Amino acid sequence: MALIKCSECGKEISDTVESCVHCGCPLGKVIFNTGNSWIGVFGKYIITDESGNVLAKLKENQQFEMNIVEDTTFYVQCNTSIRRNKVKVCVPAGEINKFLVKLGFLGIVTVVSKID
Repeated sequence: MALIKCSECGKEISDTVESCVHCGCPLGKVIFNTGNSWIGVFGKYIITDESGNVLAKLKENQQFEMNIVEDTTFYVQCNTSIRRNKVKVCVPAGEINKFLVKLGFLGIVTVVSKID
């Protein structure tokens, strides 16, 4: 658990709550689920922030979840794909955002799709 600042009132709140306990402002949430596409023993999907900090390394059929207080940009790539392209994912705050991460086109590129 970490303390974050509410984007509405600026007070500190836990990053595990769904809305601010002071003003009721809803926090956003991002959830990345990895597909069951085969990525090999050493393969991982890597999720980073705009500064390049690694937030998660996921194998197939794993999940990464994070609360956000403002619009946030993530980058997703697979370290075993032939083209190690980083997929930019812009996530708006204030709602739950779910994404499916998998390899596409014969394992050449990383694909990120928004799901409901």
